Amino acid sequence: MATVLDTSLLQSLILTGQSSGAMELLKGLNYCDLKICEEFLKEWSDYMVLLELYKSNEMHREALQLLNQLVEKSKYQIVKRKSYLYK
Repeated sequence: MATVLDTSLLQSLILTGQSSGAMELLKGLNYCDLKICEEFLKEWSDYMVLLELYKSNEMHREALQLLNQLVEKSKYQIVKRKSYLYK
């Protein structure tokens, strides 16, 4: 029951634009369903909350992989913008 409540609360906080509330939820003891929340946060591109989810579940490798993906994506977008500007 606690898993359903915490997972629903996290989703509700994100959907209502309260990412800071979601961060606070994850910083304390919580029972969020990891797979459901991970998928949901990726879908909504809420990477800061996703990183906190990983941290609260000691998923450090996944957090580093996500950070690496975000850096690579950012590099690609910069290159794409530069190539557009120099046409």
